[in-house]
Amino acid sequence: MASDSGWRGKDEMRTASLVEDFQAGKYGTGNFCSPSLLMSSTTDEPILSSLDGKAVLDNGKSTISALMRLKATLNFTSCPIS
Repeated sequence: MASDSGWRGKDEMRTASLVEDFQAGKYGTGNFCSPSLLMSSTTDEPILSSLDGKAVLDNGKSTISALMRLKATLNFTSCPIS
């Protein structure tokens, strides 16, 4: 994840807390959908990172990092988080 890939920075303590919450089932299945992206108000297209060219996340980098960690730990192969 590039440093400008989200509107909020990644927090390792928040990521660890989210992993625990996800594993404990404290979030509904609606959280396991494709990530939300920041969209341009003028073109309605995703805003791209100037560093890696990928879409900028709207979910928060800690949430995406937690889901990526779980995907790797649980060996999900069809998860939309890549």
